[in-house]
Amino acid sequence: MTRRTGLMGGTFNPPHHGHIRPAREAMTALGLDRVVFIPTGIHPFKGPDLLAPVAHRVAMLRLLLADEPGFSLWEIEANTPRVSYTVETLQAWHDSFPDEEPVLLIGADIPRELHLWRAWRRILELTHVCLMERPGFVEPAGASHPAAAELEMRAVANPGDLDRTRLGRYGLFRLKVSPVDLSSTELRRRLSQGDIPRGTTKDAVLDYALAHGLYRASSLPLTLERTILKSHPESAALAAELTKRLDDKKGKEIVVVDLEGRSGFADHFVIVTGTSPTHVSTLANEVLLVAHERKIEVRGTEGLPESAWVLVDLGDVLVHVFRQEAREFYNLEKLWSPKATPAREVKVKMGHKDETKPRDEAKPRDETKPRDEAKPRDEAKPRDEAKPKDEAKPKDAAKSKGEARRGVATPE
Repeated sequence: MTRRTGLMGGTFNPPHHGHIRPAREAMTALGLDRVVFIPTGIHPFKGPDLLAPVAHRVAMLRLLLADEPGFSLWEIEANTPRVSYTVETLQAWHDSFPDEEPVLLIGADIPRELHLWRAWRRILELTHVCLMERPGFVEPAGASHPAAAELEMRAVANPGDLDRTRLGRYGLFRLKVSPVDLSSTELRRRLSQGDIPRGTTKDAVLDYALAHGLYRASSLPLTLERTILKSHPESAALAAELTKRLDDKKGKEIVVVDLEGRSGFADHFVIVTGTSPTHVSTLANEVLLVAHERKIEVRGTEGLPESAWVLVDLGDVLVHVFRQEAREFYNLEKLWSPKATPAREVKVKMGHKDETKPRDEAKPRDETKPRDEAKPRDEAKPRDEAKPKDEAKPKDAAKSKGEARRGVATPE
């Protein structure tokens, strides 16, 4: 009989009993042979100040899983020196364990954002899915999302029906699990305040975190392996060129995030919004064209053809091309830098002509003509339009949109 293995991914930052309990219940209810925990290495949505170094998170997870029968650790994502995606991990699983049927264990709220995952339809072709519903979870009335129909088509009534041979495909089962009033966020908060939250996780995990000074309020922002980079002039120039070209293609709300001292894998993010899937593809193609013209290696392109979020990896510069809903959902500017620089300011700093600046701003007529002849300038009010600070207030913009969620694709 084919072995069935539960897969539970997450940052485990830090790991705690709230990770163990639902996994144990899923193992029993679904008759899983084992559950494999997969800690994330570099996370695409969480800034480095939110994550302890991956080596520490793996060590703590190993301590949590010790003496837990049927539970094990797979470090494939932790050992990957770039952002990992669920679809890639699942494909690697099939390559490594071709005789096992995986069951992806995720929270019941994940389906609403599944369409934002890379190649989400392919994910459903590679694994069964178990949606773990905690007490009190209610799907909003009339709620619909792009993945709803596909998931409903795969739903089964009994856990024993999660059999690919019998179904002819992978299925989905909704499992009610016990309440867990515990989160990694709360543990980090308590540790940062000097509290030792005994009983929330194994003592060995807490002792490790304390011994290594993790989650202290005085800690420096944590990056993978604590790598600190200085931004290179070449990457700054590339970011400036990209903002100009994306602006030419009518990209919206272009922002450059300087990652100096905050990232071990890039110098800058360039973030831009497209108004439609076609526009997103157009903007992404423009980035690829710039790379071709500059003879820059494109290390990867993620997200096409769905085009809700396209990531173009140019090495020192990562370009994120979003649809508006995805940009508001992940809110990378706020996660990575509350001082993200509007594209207009970057272009000025790098020597590009500021084409958005009103012609009258240089005041050539005001210096030579009476005030009565300068009325067009008063009507246009270029002074109000030309204040860089008023044009780009990332924090205010976030407030006006109701503080976009920081949701992640996997449990903490």
